[in-house]
Amino acid sequence: MWADLADRKMMKRVLIMVVATFVLSRQSIADVLENSFAAPPDSAKPRTYWFHMSGNITKPGITADLEDMKEIGLGGTLFMNVSVAMPTGLVEKKDFMTPAWQGCFQHMLNESARLGLDFGSALCDGWGNAGGPEIPPELAMQQLTWSEVRVRGGETAEVARLPQPASQLDYYRDIAVLAFPTEAGDLAAPLPKRMKVELKRPPKGFADVCFDFDAPVNVHEMTLSDVDGLNPFGNPMAVMESSDDGLSWREVKTFPTSWRGHPRTDLTLAFNPVCARHIRVRFPSESFARNGLLKIAEASLSAKERIHTWQAKSAIIGHNEHGGGADRFLDAGAADAPGIPLASVVNLTGKDRWVAPEGDWTVVRVGHTPTGAHNAPATKAGVGLECDKLSPRGIE
Repeated sequence: MWADLADRKMMKRVLIMVVATFVLSRQSIADVLENSFAAPPDSAKPRTYWFHMSGNITKPGITADLEDMKEIGLGGTLFMNVSVAMPTGLVEKKDFMTPAWQGCFQHMLNESARLGLDFGSALCDGWGNAGGPEIPPELAMQQLTWSEVRVRGGETAEVARLPQPASQLDYYRDIAVLAFPTEAGDLAAPLPKRMKVELKRPPKGFADVCFDFDAPVNVHEMTLSDVDGLNPFGNPMAVMESSDDGLSWREVKTFPTSWRGHPRTDLTLAFNPVCARHIRVRFPSESFARNGLLKIAEASLSAKERIHTWQAKSAIIGHNEHGGGADRFLDAGAADAPGIPLASVVNLTGKDRWVAPEGDWTVVRVGHTPTGAHNAPATKAGVGLECDKLSPRGIE
């Protein structure tokens, strides 16, 4: 009995100690959290963007900025040398990467270390992304470019004399020459195009690009070329409609208008085949940029089979992050082109000429040329071509 009682007393003491430890531990954790919230460690302090505008920087100004940041509890900075709506010459001129500018940059590093502030910097002048005047066209960002010719069975294609694809900055290099059977839609007679279209923003509602034909036509895709004046922000959606009489309309496709490209803004829309006499594309008033004028160099319809929004999917154009994500271009109901079987593709690279087998063939000369993209928003002294992120030499 006495042994039992001693065991119970021991158990009770152990339980009391466990409970006390738990309570104290919880109180200790609460104290740590409260104290850390009142005086956060450096690792938890916020950082801030630190824009130096148009070379208007001085060492005393740098020190004053950093000391104020320290005083209000910031943990560090991300520095960017930019030029946005700010005149130059407000202080002694300090162009990007000149000795005077580098002296100020070193001063930032020294003062940040003295004050215990983290310091980060963009890779180049501006905030996007990695480029400058030292990048030559051959090490700049590249894009595919191509030209094509049609040949029929028995005809000879002068492979060595194919037209050079469009290029920029006087730089072009070949990649390959390929031939493949021409799709049936590409053989159809071309439809009249709308050229040099200009639309003014309506007070409300839509502005229309209209196609009117004497007889019903079969169409499978529409391409808008060299578009200027779209609002890159928000979530405006345009709509494509068809009609047999020009009075009663049915929806064919909706698509986002917050997209842009460099140097051109083109977009191809694929849709299930439509047969109609009248087709229109309706741009809502909110899709217009600030100047209220939308220009389309060329608007065309055809029976060709193409991949829906292939320009966006191949990064020739981009969408603004404020306008939605890439899912806006991934349309499962787009009736994309089925693709070309690899077994039917003929590699003509390095050949002088080629006699086409039976049928209709498309011969494509493919190469690459710079995109022309620049770092931005950079100062005049630091602006230049963006480097090729897929080239070891380009990123060095």
